[in-house]
Amino acid sequence: MIIYKDGSGWSDSDASEVAHFAVSEATAERVRKGEKWRISKTGNAVEFLSVLEIEAENLAGVKATAEGEIDGQARQVRLCYVSPGKDATYQEKAAEVRAWVQAGRPEQGAGGYPYMEAEATARAVELPIVGAEIEQARALWGMLDPQIEAISRAGKVAAQTAETAEAAQNAVDQALTRLEALKP
Repeated sequence: MIIYKDGSGWSDSDASEVAHFAVSEATAERVRKGEKWRISKTGNAVEFLSVLEIEAENLAGVKATAEGEIDGQARQVRLCYVSPGKDATYQEKAAEVRAWVQAGRPEQGAGGYPYMEAEATARAVELPIVGAEIEQARALWGMLDPQIEAISRAGKVAAQTAETAEAAQNAVDQALTRLEALKP
C-alpha cells in the first residue's frame, strides 16, 4: 500500500503523489480496518494512535463541539416562544405593560401605550385583555428563559470538565434532551 500526501493531510488513497511512501502489508491492513493513524514526525512512517491518544482526540472533539450543539438547541427552544429580530419590540411592550400596571391598569390608553393600543385595535379587544396577555407572556418567559440558560450552562460546564469522551457526550446529550423537553 502507498500512503499519499494531499493538500489536507495524509491518506491511503489519493491520486496526487506530491509525497508518498510504501508501507508493509500488516500496516496497510490496520489502515484499511480503520485504526487511527498519523504520519510520524519524520514524515516517512505510519504511527498508530494508542487507546489513550484516541480517547484524548475523541474527548477534545466532543468538547470542541459541545458549546455549539447546546447553544443551537437552546436557540431552537427560544425560537418556539419568540420571533427573531423582535427583541426591541418585546422590550417596548414590556416597558408599556410596566407603565400600564403602574398607572393602575387603565381601560383606555389615550396614546400612552402604542403597542398595546395597536394590538387591541387590530384584534377588536379591550386594552386590559392585551395587557393581561403581555403580562402572562412575560411571566412565562421570565420562568422559561432562566431554565434554558441554566440547562445550557450546566451542560457546557459538565462537557468541558468531563474526563472522558463518553462522559462529555453524555453531558451534551442530557442537556439537549432537557432543552428539547422545554419545547411546546
